[in-house]
Amino acid sequence: MYQGKFATGEKPAKQKKPVQATTGTKIFYGVYAGLIVLFFIGLSIALLSLRGWLVDYEASQPDTKAQQVFDQLFADPDWGEIYTAAKLEETKFETKDTYAAYMEQKVGNAQLHYVKTSAGLSGGQKYIVKLGNEKLATFTLSNGAASDLDIPKWELNTVELFVTRSASVTIRTQPDRKITVNGVALDDSYIIQTTSTAAQSYLPDGIQGARTVTYHVDSLLVAPTVSAVDANGKAVELVYDAASCSYTEVMPTHQIQEDQKAALLNAAQTYCKYMISGGSTTQLRKYFDSTSNIYKTILKNEMWVRGYTGYTFSPEQVTDFYSYTDKLFSAKLTMTMNVTRTNGTVKEYPLSNTFFMEQQTNGSWLVIEMVNVNAQDVLEQVRLTYTQDGQVLSSEMVDTSVKSLTSPAVSIPEGKVFTGWFRETVDENGDKTLSLVFAPDESGKVTLPADYSLQSMTLQALFENKEA
Repeated sequence: MYQGKFATGEKPAKQKKPVQATTGTKIFYGVYAGLIVLFFIGLSIALLSLRGWLVDYEASQPDTKAQQVFDQLFADPDWGEIYTAAKLEETKFETKDTYAAYMEQKVGNAQLHYVKTSAGLSGGQKYIVKLGNEKLATFTLSNGAASDLDIPKWELNTVELFVTRSASVTIRTQPDRKITVNGVALDDSYIIQTTSTAAQSYLPDGIQGARTVTYHVDSLLVAPTVSAVDANGKAVELVYDAASCSYTEVMPTHQIQEDQKAALLNAAQTYCKYMISGGSTTQLRKYFDSTSNIYKTILKNEMWVRGYTGYTFSPEQVTDFYSYTDKLFSAKLTMTMNVTRTNGTVKEYPLSNTFFMEQQTNGSWLVIEMVNVNAQDVLEQVRLTYTQDGQVLSSEMVDTSVKSLTSPAVSIPEGKVFTGWFRETVDENGDKTLSLVFAPDESGKVTLPADYSLQSMTLQALFENKEA
């Protein structure tokens, strides 16, 4: 007999029905789940935004921007572009292309690098670009952020180039030449030295003796291209010396001709014989222009000696010949007339004079002047330029033979005293040195030492604080 639970007559227990969720509960959990989803979505968005901000922030940091600027300008440098970025102005003799060619030659394929340095109180950042240990340029960055909460916007602010214009050129030539430096014609303001000779005081009007002018151009990057032409436009040969970066014109040589030498010697001997009463005025006029002052002076001179038994001439020496034109020359003749006097003694009469001789229409040469100086002695002038605060006060050519000179007046700043005139020199590294040259008195007069050699200079007025 089956004896299950229900066999005893017990009723089975009533089972509970499942509890059904209400509508409000469903809404609550739905909203809750949605908020969780939204939270994670918002968090993801925030993290993505933060990541982007951090990326932007890192990218905007000055060192990162500095690397970008360096890569753009100096990793593979376009020196013309850098010249423009630095806002350098072209000079009269050199252009942007000159600078670019100079830097390309200087740097070549070498790798540049940069280092960070202080930018002072500006709040920016400054970097120095170097070739090895040599400074070539700097660039600065500025922060354009509106507030501390904004991402800093570091941008290129300025580019500065270290340009040492220490090269110069000197050109020595004749006065009537047209000189060009890098295609620019030089005017007289570039002349720093002139030379002439003592002959100029004895030559007829319109005739010039040996003369030179020296031009000088400084503050150049590199040795320039120089050319010269004469008054007819014909090229003039210039010899270049790389050590001094100077050009010198090849001057014409002057060689006395046989007929000129014979006329010179005959004139000198005739003069000597006339001075011991051994010659007549008729003979004198064969070699001296009778209308000249020297002829008239000889006639007035006292005779050397009137009584003699004979004379001889030592071998002559002709020097300092110079041909001014085809029909005019001068030369110095040195010899001695040995006169045997009536008492048997020998008296020496040395002659060392410069003769100026001019050819006549008949072809003969006559003395028009005779002086006891060397006509080819050089007379020199140099340019002295005085400046104050970069302004030129005066610029003048001065004879090197002067023993004193007067400097221009200066404007003395309040609380200062005038120290004197200084000369600035720049070495090959661009380092500058100031040296005192003139210390004038209260009237501006400068007395030069006896052995002082005056040279062309640009001088600066310097001042010091007045003692309390």
